[in-house]
Amino acid sequence: MDRTLFAKLYRDFWTDGLWAAPWSKALADLTPQQAVFKPAAGRKSIWQIVSHTCFWRDYHLDRLTTGAKLSNEEIAKAQHAEPTDPSPALLAQLREKLQASHHRMVAAIEDERLPLEKLVPVLAHDAYHLGQIMYIRALLGFAPID
Repeated sequence: MDRTLFAKLYRDFWTDGLWAAPWSKALADLTPQQAVFKPAAGRKSIWQIVSHTCFWRDYHLDRLTTGAKLSNEEIAKAQHAEPTDPSPALLAQLREKLQASHHRMVAAIEDERLPLEKLVPVLAHDAYHLGQIMYIRALLGFAPID
């Protein structure tokens, strides 16, 4: 894949969406209570899915750029973080974290020193989780995002 095209796709994934809604709108109108809603026992909330997405983007980039590794226990604890007391301020922080991790991915894609083939799978991972979020939004009664 061409690096310039891939960076454009990732940017569009935030602003315009690719074939579905963009990440920037996925959390835009949620309350903290809606963000922690779990559709069934054993399923993840939107909050947990976003936390997971941010965690894996950052962990993947940290491993590529610094070689940093976490233990399986540290990964299990961090990757689906959820607040004990969800608030509008914490949800705003989560949105900011998602946006920052997204911009970090774009910067990594544009960085010629990083192997592009190690970054391409993140797009598929992110698309899968955005689909989960959109489905949970539908269960909550939200209209589709254009």
